[in-house]
Amino acid sequence: MLRQRTPFARSKRQELAGETQDLLEELKGRQEKLDQGVDALNMQLQKWVEEVNSQLDEATAQFTLVQKEMTAQSEDSQLSSSSHDTVTQEDDDNEDQTLLAFSNEHACPEDTDC
Repeated sequence: MLRQRTPFARSKRQELAGETQDLLEELKGRQEKLDQGVDALNMQLQKWVEEVNSQLDEATAQFTLVQKEMTAQSEDSQLSSSSHDTVTQEDDDNEDQTLLAFSNEHACPEDTDC
């Protein structure tokens, strides 16, 4: 009776070993597909990061140009304003001198009673 069970047990073990081997092969296939998917996602992520960095560099460059332009315009405005103030002050001085000269021309001579 023991001898009859031994071949049965052996075949059962072989069957179980075969099923286990099949499952192992299936798992290896799944793992390979998973690894390929991870590699593909890593490549997509790398491309995305490069695109974002490129866009960030472009935006930074544009911001720098705008900032320089605004600074230049501000400096031009200040120079224009200060030169306008100088011209206005000179005009006021000239006007004062003209009025003074006009007043002196029409003033009464010192030796008369006007």
